[in-house]
Amino acid sequence: MMLDATAGHRGPGGEVEDKPPDVDHLQHERRFLPTGAELQAFIKAVEAGPLPADAKALPPATTTWTTYFDTEDWIYLHSCDGPTAQRLRVREYEGPRDEGLATPCCLELKQTTGTSRSKVRLTAPISTLARLIGGAHDVDEQLAGSVAFPTIRRALEQRHLAPCLGTSYRRRCLASTPELRVTVDEDLTFFHPVTFGLPRENDNVVALGPSLVLEVKYAGALPVWLSRACESLKEAPGFSKFRVGMLAVRMSSVAVSQPNRATLREPLRNTSDSLARSAARQWPSL
Repeated sequence: MMLDATAGHRGPGGEVEDKPPDVDHLQHERRFLPTGAELQAFIKAVEAGPLPADAKALPPATTTWTTYFDTEDWIYLHSCDGPTAQRLRVREYEGPRDEGLATPCCLELKQTTGTSRSKVRLTAPISTLARLIGGAHDVDEQLAGSVAFPTIRRALEQRHLAPCLGTSYRRRCLASTPELRVTVDEDLTFFHPVTFGLPRENDNVVALGPSLVLEVKYAGALPVWLSRACESLKEAPGFSKFRVGMLAVRMSSVAVSQPNRATLREPLRNTSDSLARSAARQWPSL
């Protein structure tokens, strides 16, 4: 079952906007881990595709920081092993001028079942979101009036939540329309979360992710021309930044407590879902 707040709501899409919509209307998502050559061929296909020029003339890559939350018994992490995976996270976006704590950020609850997805978000300064996560009830009326607010409030009130994983990456948008968004992430890094906002003190890097992560998000059916462009790519339907990052964090914790497993300190370079499964089998207690 998809998130309640998505029912009957359709709005213009765009993850990096001045004020992202409360509900992301793009219903499907496919993920790929391409090589550099495969990505370049894909980019050429997008550039030659039928999208309007302004849907492809997009800003350069910017940095995105994400902090994931979970409970003491890892209900969000364990959901990744079931039919429907959920993630609760705060996303902070690099702006044209680094405005630090005043920069609007997003508190998001995302849910995926196969390629189906739903996501609701609250957009506010990081200090406001931190108070909300901490249990404050005196939030401003505009935030409380958001269609996403009841859904996210319920998630926050179910159990005690704490930050468990930080990520950063450089995101470039290759195509964006109300029905389609194509992005590529580079320099994906996992770390233990320390602080929100600037100045950042999250220097405890745990692992490096895949060199390239390509995401195709769309409403309705995937356009035929884009479906053909995806055919030669290596699809990673089970790949999740949250899942792989959490595996890296927990492996790192074991490596610190048990020095004889020093190999676990090595970064997870070119991580794939098969690697995550292999590691989980080798260390099932993680």
